[in-house]
Amino acid sequence: MAPLPDPSPDVSTGAPTAGLAETTISRVWELRRQAEKQAGGTRVAVGALVAVGIVVIASPGLVPGGVATTLVGFLAVAAIAITGGFIASHRASVRGHTGTIESMGPLRHRWWRNPALVGPAIFTVVFLGNLFGVLDNWPVIIGCAVAMGCATALVLPRYETADHLTGSRLENPPELTTGTVTAVAEGELAPDVLELLLLQHHTGERRIAWCADVLNTEPADIRGRIARGRRWLELPATEVHDPAAAGWVRLTADGREALGYV
Repeated sequence: MAPLPDPSPDVSTGAPTAGLAETTISRVWELRRQAEKQAGGTRVAVGALVAVGIVVIASPGLVPGGVATTLVGFLAVAAIAITGGFIASHRASVRGHTGTIESMGPLRHRWWRNPALVGPAIFTVVFLGNLFGVLDNWPVIIGCAVAMGCATALVLPRYETADHLTGSRLENPPELTTGTVTAVAEGELAPDVLELLLLQHHTGERRIAWCADVLNTEPADIRGRIARGRRWLELPATEVHDPAAAGWVRLTADGREALGYV
């Protein structure tokens, strides 16, 4: 009877290990996409808030109660926006800027799709509308409000960390360098640490609790992976004083290089 083939990875060719790495990337990247996808209701709610804001500030003279009602309505909209922004930032899985050292080049989407332009666009529409007397009747105001609300809902990102590198729908997973594949083959980079690296790809700092939820494990396990992968992962300066209770993690320079960018 012929001997069975050795199932251990062939480090000389790297083929089995490369297949394992590709499978890990595909699986974890899909988990990341699902976790980062923004609920459609959130975009609709923001669009509705923008529409209401335009109606409130567009023409105070047409609002029952005049300026007083307009002021109260504006303060209510502002309070809701500020509260929503605070909650969103508190629940966000990322903080800080991208972990790159060098510029990643120009954005690959049109400038007018930047959500930061929503506020200036609203006030520009209201100012020009009042200047030329366009916003002097309710049908026009409602039409402008609906149009701006829909436009806002469309320009909001559908995924939390979508950018020019990962794609607007996170359709571009990272490509491991040859050195990273070799590190996996030689056991220097464990598959579970590689999973954590993939969640950090092109982000600033990730919330450890979020990583644990995505990978269906406990924060203590994530902290253990960070300790074993100190070449590629590190705790921010605000967290290193108490690693056992650290809440955030980020890539090191080697970690960024392992995922194909510096």
